[in-house]
Amino acid sequence: MALTEAKGHRPLRRWTSQEKQTVRENYGIKASARELSELLGRSIPQIYYQVRRLGLAHLPRTCVVCKKVFTPSGQGRYAMCSDSCRKRKVAWWHNRYAKMNQVHLREYAKAYKLRVWGESSPEVGLRGELVALEKILPPLGFSDIFHASRAYRSSPFDFIATFEGRRTLVDVTTCNSKSGAPYKKRKQFAKALGMSLFVLFVRPNMSGFVLKVATEKDTVSCNQKELVKLGK
Repeated sequence: MALTEAKGHRPLRRWTSQEKQTVRENYGIKASARELSELLGRSIPQIYYQVRRLGLAHLPRTCVVCKKVFTPSGQGRYAMCSDSCRKRKVAWWHNRYAKMNQVHLREYAKAYKLRVWGESSPEVGLRGELVALEKILPPLGFSDIFHASRAYRSSPFDFIATFEGRRTLVDVTTCNSKSGAPYKKRKQFAKALGMSLFVLFVRPNMSGFVLKVATEKDTVSCNQKELVKLGK
C-alpha cells in the first residue's frame, strides 16, 4: 500500500503550475496565506511550504492589522508588521473568544476563586469577625472597638473603632471582593457620617488578611500577593 493511500492519510495533491503562479502573484500583496488557503482549497501550512519553495518568504507583504507594507525578517509565517500589531491581533482574538464563551469563562473564574481563596459561609464569616476582633484589629492600631454586628444583627457595619484619633467603620468579609448594592449603601452611609470605611479581607481558613480603605470604585478586591500572614 502506498504511503499516500495508507489508512488515516488523505492522498497528496500535487501543486499545479497554475496554483504556484497564483501564490507567486498574490501572496503578501493581494492576499494573505489564509485567503490563499480558502481560494486554493489547501491548508495554511501547505501555503507556507510553497511560499518557502518559491522563495517568497522575504518578499514585501501587507500587514493584516494596520495595512502597512513591510518586509518580514523571519520565516515568512507572520502577517503582522510589528509586535504592537501582533498584540492587537491577539487581543482581538481574545475578546472574540471571551464573547463566545462567557458562561464557560464565568464558571471557570468562580471555580478558580473557590479553589485558590476558599469557600465562605455565615459560620466562616462570624469566625472571621472574632479573629479580627482578637488578633487583627488591635495590632493594627484600632482601639475602643465596638462589635456592632454582634450587638445589632441589622447593623450595616461589623465594627466601629478608633484609628489614628478618629472613629472609623470596619467591614469584615471572608470573600475576596466587595461590590454590589449593599457595598454601595455602606459607602454612602459612611460618607454621610463623615467616617472612614475600612474593608478587612480575612481568608476563610484564617491564614491571612488584607486591610483596605473603601474608595469611590464600585469594587474593592483582595490580591493574593497582598495577604499578610496571620499567626495562630
